Amino acid sequence: MYQQIYLSCLTGEDLADTILITLKLLILMKTDLGEIAMTKRRNLKTHKPSHTRQSLTASGWLKPQRWQISKKEAAEALRMPVNRIVKVYPKQHQVIVVYLNKKGQKCSSFFSYRLFARWQQEAIAAIASCRNQQILAPLEVIVQYDLEHFKYPVAIADAIWEALLNHIRQVIREQRLSLACA
Repeated sequence: MYQQIYLSCLTGEDLADTILITLKLLILMKTDLGEIAMTKRRNLKTHKPSHTRQSLTASGWLKPQRWQISKKEAAEALRMPVNRIVKVYPKQHQVIVVYLNKKGQKCSSFFSYRLFARWQQEAIAAIASCRNQQILAPLEVIVQYDLEHFKYPVAIADAIWEALLNHIRQVIREQRLSLACA
């Protein structure tokens, strides 16, 4: 009954946003409890055909090739001692790491930026930089696409998703306050 009274006081757009956020939170809670096996993070409002959707790098929100990834960051992401990292080469979509294997021989491999803590920090910073729903809505679609289509460490994916949901709530709350004050 309280929810019905509360929801009846909202405008159509605010009502849709409130319902959307409530559904997202319900799905997240059920997923955390293991009641729903969630593989794709999207909803009807933000779903678009995959040919129009882009990753965080292709859309320009993140530019990891400009990051100066240190040997220490590479060692943390790859879970190896710093003294085994020889060189780190940032590229547009992946980073090349030259390292010493257990026999002391040089090896090099491509690694996704999504393994690095810097990716999480930069993605959360991009989310936090959105000050209104008009800017945040396209980023929400891009983040959902990125989480659906690329392999992430679970902790990093969860942190980015939680930051996105929290920021959506904050922006909606601020928008309501500004409308109430006007």
